[in-house]
Amino acid sequence: MGWPAKYLPRRPLNIHMLAGAATVFTYLQIVLGATVRTSGSGLGCPDWPTCHGGLVPPLSVHPILEYSHRVVGSLTGLLVLATCLSVWKLYHWRARLVPILTAIALALVVFEGVLGGIAVLTVLPRGLIAVHLIDAFVIFGLMLTAFVFTGASPALGGTTPPEQLPALQRHLLLNVLLILLLLLSGALVVGTGATESCDGWPYCQGGFTVLGGPLVIVQVVHRTIAGIVAVLLLRSTVLLTRQFGRARALLLVSWLTILALLAEVVVGAGLGLLDQPDVLKGVHVALATAVWAGAIAALAIAYQTTSLRAEASYPYAAVPRRDLS
Repeated sequence: MGWPAKYLPRRPLNIHMLAGAATVFTYLQIVLGATVRTSGSGLGCPDWPTCHGGLVPPLSVHPILEYSHRVVGSLTGLLVLATCLSVWKLYHWRARLVPILTAIALALVVFEGVLGGIAVLTVLPRGLIAVHLIDAFVIFGLMLTAFVFTGASPALGGTTPPEQLPALQRHLLLNVLLILLLLLSGALVVGTGATESCDGWPYCQGGFTVLGGPLVIVQVVHRTIAGIVAVLLLRSTVLLTRQFGRARALLLVSWLTILALLAEVVVGAGLGLLDQPDVLKGVHVALATAVWAGAIAALAIAYQTTSLRAEASYPYAAVPRRDLS
């Protein structure tokens, strides 16, 4: 028997909405960052934190895009800060998962801002761009997890025995690691400038070859990882459907993730076949972020059930520090 509900950490709507807003703005920041990079607007503001020496950018496309990226980043940081402060005030230190996640996200937001400044002042070295992108993905994953954990717990299906949850969680964790590997390989493509190293799809330089130099190797490895991840995720989702057929929230997220991944593969093919149009580059990053979101959300849903049970086993440790009702 669980502990009475009054002993559990309250999850008020305002914190859930804050975490959701921070998650949405982080997603927008990633997509806008990709737009800035692919449109060549990275140096639209050659100084930092001002833009051409002022607080308002010049009325031309590149400065406006770059400055919009900075403004959205600042708003994202404020939302992450507000979420972090709110959960630390609400949750006791032993109910620590959500506060720790938001604290890490806040630290990474600060790191992201410093990286952005360095990237501008040092004329955008490619290695920093790749680190900048991966850091944004991590922030997004942390805030999405906080959003799931501060909301209502989606049922995993009445026929799901509790003893099966650890196996389910390991299964979904493997999916997250596979997609993280895909994101890392994609960031490596961006960081090394290998985006346009292959002139076709799925072939590279007219065939399956790695003889075109290191940039071709990076691109071929990324495509190979994408293919392997797509097959494994599809197999994984089919198995989840068979074993946890009544876990509707989990299965919906899993199948939407598959659709986003397939769309990403199609867009990646378009990049190789259509001479790397800038619009498709931005869409490619947006879809990659959506795939990452799906994997993180599925894992968070599965772990949320275990977390709630663990909190219920420490009733007095889980009491909020103050009553917000």
